[in-house]
Amino acid sequence: RECASSPPLGTLHGRRAILSLFYGSIIAHQPPQGTHVRTVTPEQAYDELIRLSRDAAVLSSCVDLLEWDEEVTMPRGGSEHRASQLALLAGLVHDRETDPRLDELLATVEASPLVVYAQSAPAVKMRELRRSFARERRLPKRLVEESARVAVLATQQWLAARERNEFKGFGRWIDR
Repeated sequence: RECASSPPLGTLHGRRAILSLFYGSIIAHQPPQGTHVRTVTPEQAYDELIRLSRDAAVLSSCVDLLEWDEEVTMPRGGSEHRASQLALLAGLVHDRETDPRLDELLATVEASPLVVYAQSAPAVKMRELRRSFARERRLPKRLVEESARVAVLATQQWLAARERNEFKGFGRWIDR
């Protein structure tokens, strides 16, 4: 079933089409090719940035929940699947936090009177969003996904090594 905000299935390919249908706005916000990008006021840009930031925080909390579950209730044989889940979610969070639209919205707000007073709430929020955006952009998505995947697998190997009190084989995970 298609969501009202998702494009028709024929305009996207493969996994992106499926993710778009199920997650809608979780996929990076990029207008379809050939469409005109509308200009937004600084207030609209600020509101959109806050909304996008909250959406990313909710998605990130799903990662936190899976990490908690991994340590508390996940069966031992579930580490491969959990590693795949966390790698996918980490990639989606990274996509959200590095969306080029954020740069445009941040530039709009930063050039406006909304942030004239450095200690105002909007100015502080924009500095934090800009810092986070710049930091995330330095990390390749593939590295973010692989780090999430390896963290799950290495944690499970550490627990097994600790149980056996045999840590020689764990060294390969530290190098990764």
